[in-house]
Amino acid sequence: MKKIAFCFLIYDKINHEDLWNIFFKNIDKNTYNIYIHYKNNIPLQFFEEFKLKKCIETKWGDISLVKAQNILLNEALKDTDNQHFIFISNSCIPLKKFNYIYNNLNENYSYFNICKQNSCFPRCNDISKYIDIKYIQKSHQWCILNRAHTLLMVTKTEYIKWFENIEASDEHCYISNIFANNLENEIITTPNLSNDATTFTNWGDMGYKYESGYGVKNYSSISDEELSYLLNSKCLFGRKFNKECILNNEAFINSISSVNLIKINNVDCFSGQNLYSHIFTNEDECIQICIRLSCNVFVIYENTVYYRSYSIKECVMNLVKTDCIVDLYIYIPDNFNSYYCNIFDRIQCYTKGIYNSVIEYNTLKDDKKTINDTLLLLTSKDWFYQHHSNLLKFLKNESEDFKFEYNPYDNSESMDIPTFVKSRNKQHAGNSVLLPLEDLYIPSYYSSILNDDVSFNKKKKNCVWRGCNSGKFFTKNNNKGSRESLVLQYGKHPVYNIGLSYANYKCDNKINYNIEDYVKGTLSIKDQLEYMFIISVEGNDFATNLSWIMLSNSVPLMPLSYVETWKMESKLIPYIHYVPLNNNFSDLDEKMDWCINNLDKCEDIAFMSKLYILQFFDKKKEDNIIKEIIEVYKKNVINNKLIY
Repeated sequence: MKKIAFCFLIYDKINHEDLWNIFFKNIDKNTYNIYIHYKNNIPLQFFEEFKLKKCIETKWGDISLVKAQNILLNEALKDTDNQHFIFISNSCIPLKKFNYIYNNLNENYSYFNICKQNSCFPRCNDISKYIDIKYIQKSHQWCILNRAHTLLMVTKTEYIKWFENIEASDEHCYISNIFANNLENEIITTPNLSNDATTFTNWGDMGYKYESGYGVKNYSSISDEELSYLLNSKCLFGRKFNKECILNNEAFINSISSVNLIKINNVDCFSGQNLYSHIFTNEDECIQICIRLSCNVFVIYENTVYYRSYSIKECVMNLVKTDCIVDLYIYIPDNFNSYYCNIFDRIQCYTKGIYNSVIEYNTLKDDKKTINDTLLLLTSKDWFYQHHSNLLKFLKNESEDFKFEYNPYDNSESMDIPTFVKSRNKQHAGNSVLLPLEDLYIPSYYSSILNDDVSFNKKKKNCVWRGCNSGKFFTKNNNKGSRESLVLQYGKHPVYNIGLSYANYKCDNKINYNIEDYVKGTLSIKDQLEYMFIISVEGNDFATNLSWIMLSNSVPLMPLSYVETWKMESKLIPYIHYVPLNNNFSDLDEKMDWCINNLDKCEDIAFMSKLYILQFFDKKKEDNIIKEIIEVYKKNVINNKLIY
């Protein structure tokens, strides 16, 4: 099995050793090694055992740094399974999960962030007496070498003599040795960039979005916006993060941790057998046992952990809601990347519209008192009651003078000022900040349908749709699925079960059909679950049925969504989470033929769709995300007063 050698070159401490511990936690120890060369021998909290026995004195910009790197390489080469050798400084942090790095490094290549050749001079003018000037190159020290090039560095060491009297020789040695041996076609380079390099550093002259201005930036703090930018960049690691830089928020931790764990409250799966059980102590222990047992599912009930024998798919497709206080956990391998949105990405998605807003703070008209005063005038049967009640619950720990804007309506467009909403335009977030203001916008609201569902293969090989004539039914909107087009074309279809539940919206203009001819009456969710394929069409804002379709063993058929809500419709992928349809449904027959001829693929779509929606079932995690959204709002709207 191939391994990665992580070669740390440190003064004494690793600034964010706790993050590196999280990064390596629960990773198969047969996939990596750690080697640490230090200048001052101060005990480390987690990685003391990985220190080299032989270390040398080093100085900044001196050839001694290259010699120390070679000591690391020589030690790492002793393990013949090490295929890549990554140099890490004491100020580095991980920006990707271990498995992402492991799976994306190509063993045939080394990786360098390379500078323009003219930056080598006049510093390297004298080197031409050793090698042709065309071979003299400069790159960042924090490169990634493959095994072949690592062997080259420790066997052909003439470059030590070439550059031993040159300042910052560590920037020239390895890359010049590559070129001098005509191996430049065996390296992957980035052209002196910050945010595309394997190791990010914020230099002032690299065109980075948040560049330092001049010189290199040492981070004592970093904004959520910039951190999100880095996490979504190509960078694997980030450098120059001081000890004072706080990086312990849950969203960031989830982005670098290789533990993908779905927790589902009050749901179980009773197919299969228990492999093992023990008294619960912590989730980390459970994950280690999952790895040891090659198991992906466990349940915690009355403080006892039960490890189940079935696969992820068997579990997901056989879930039931239970009245017992039980938590089901699914340990997800990284190759299921289509199911999951990490916490940081979710917060960024929900709040992405408010970072560059401009508004006078005093124009925000709502606070806890105005919401509570309105609530006192309502009864639980009033439409706004639940929205106001939920918002107050989300804001319970906020001060009375916390000002905000709030819109509880069914919105398919976005707000101009920072506003808490339950839905918005998917493509243009505006200043709309998403919260689950109404319970039915939370996927777990529909968990009871799990007990009404049947297995995919027992369903009718047909499609169904029911809904009212909402969503500007009589108005053409080419950007959104048309309920009118659906029912006019297929409401009298001899096979498809498509029709209006009722027609409560009236048309002001004359139409050339009787809408009552397309009303077939309501059809319960349980009855619709008998069908393999369930059509979802947005109404006034989102499609109410999409959450429970995704939670079922049926396949969603739907046009590209126009509206975004708490379940992040922008993250859904055609033919992974749903079968796509044209907005006018002109391709429904074609797509139904495809579905009938690809039932195995359709069952996989039903599975991945369900797996995606289950990530919203951990109430504690959802509550924490809501708190973080409010914090982002306060930071960007309240604290900054939005006056620029």
